[in-house]
Amino acid sequence: VTGSFNCKIYRLTCVLDHVNKFITSLQEIAGKGDSTEFNTDEIAGFIQDTQAWLVDHIINLCLLPLKECLDVNNRETLSRIQNGIKTIWQKIRNRFENVHKTSELDKASLQILMLVGSRLCYDLADNGIFQVYSIFSSRFCKQRTKAPKTSSNSPYRSPDLNAKIEPRVIPDMNNMIEGYLQTGQTLLNKQMMQEGYRLSTKIQEAYLLSTLTNVSQVSEIWYLVFNRLKYTERLVEAVYPQQQHNTPQGTSIDNSESEYDYGPYSTKNVIQSTHSLTTVSSVSEVQPLPSSTKFGSNDMTLNMMNNIDKLFAERVDVYGKVEPTPSGVCKGLILILLKAFLEVTREMQMNTVHYQQIQVDIEYIKRIVWPYTGDEKWASIVLQEVLSGVYARCLSPISISQDELALILTP
Repeated sequence: VTGSFNCKIYRLTCVLDHVNKFITSLQEIAGKGDSTEFNTDEIAGFIQDTQAWLVDHIINLCLLPLKECLDVNNRETLSRIQNGIKTIWQKIRNRFENVHKTSELDKASLQILMLVGSRLCYDLADNGIFQVYSIFSSRFCKQRTKAPKTSSNSPYRSPDLNAKIEPRVIPDMNNMIEGYLQTGQTLLNKQMMQEGYRLSTKIQEAYLLSTLTNVSQVSEIWYLVFNRLKYTERLVEAVYPQQQHNTPQGTSIDNSESEYDYGPYSTKNVIQSTHSLTTVSSVSEVQPLPSSTKFGSNDMTLNMMNNIDKLFAERVDVYGKVEPTPSGVCKGLILILLKAFLEVTREMQMNTVHYQQIQVDIEYIKRIVWPYTGDEKWASIVLQEVLSGVYARCLSPISISQDELALILTP
């Protein structure tokens, strides 16, 4: 039975073709030279079609045909079928977990693919897994009465949380749901961390390799950061269009010890049993990414690289759970970038020009992050720490005048 399931799952040529077609379309857009463009309708359609097709395939082509050719009254047979279902979900989850290793993709396409994989994991945890185990319980297990007919041509109904699930499969179902929630969260974190690391190294280059002689404009790096924030916001909105629950003002972004319990992405489908369950809070930490920037052997620069690596390796308050919402992802990205900015300025050799440039940059940063952070204190605290640090280390900390500052910041 398990072998039959495995054969079916490895012959999912239709879904593989579907994924490859989606990847090709991403690369075609990237090949046009604009890495900030994407097709919102295509992304939404791919997510919906892939989830529906996958669940339908598992039920109609992997599970239900077994009822016609096996003795489902035999307990050992049911155990083998149950194990086959679990194996399918484990293999699919493993594919999702390794989607970021698709190295042949450009960075923009890989970013989209990771977010889409995250969304699919959340959706499967929310209803797909439950559908399969509900059908198994109703069609294969003795305790269930005959499943009621539906007006739809589909042999199964939408998830019904009041439906009875065979007790013996509850632990498997719970573990699969929790596992997919974890994978969805991990992919979301990895995508944000990769974007944060790339921008952090650019912030590092912008300040440590600067030959600044006068202050006349905002540092170019922060215009790039602003554009990337807007892009990230649009992209996450395309992948998670219904998740717009902003974090309440004044709450911390680091919710690493709390369970997800908002929108459809929660543990509401988990059915309690006497078995211990994996919790969503056990999401594995994102490992630091290898740096793609080479700076030579300058001691200060190498020290800076170590600090950036430390920032991404240690679980300071950067590694809170990221809400799958535009504001949630952007907040997480902002926190990473502000932490990187703080580390960079600590390593700079400070003079009056550098001090005034950082004053200008901080005022601009406040403007671009406010739509995402509002009056939350963590952003202003980090920026104040940056300013206090450079002031203390500057031999002649002469502040830029308000008139000059206003002139520079005026569009």
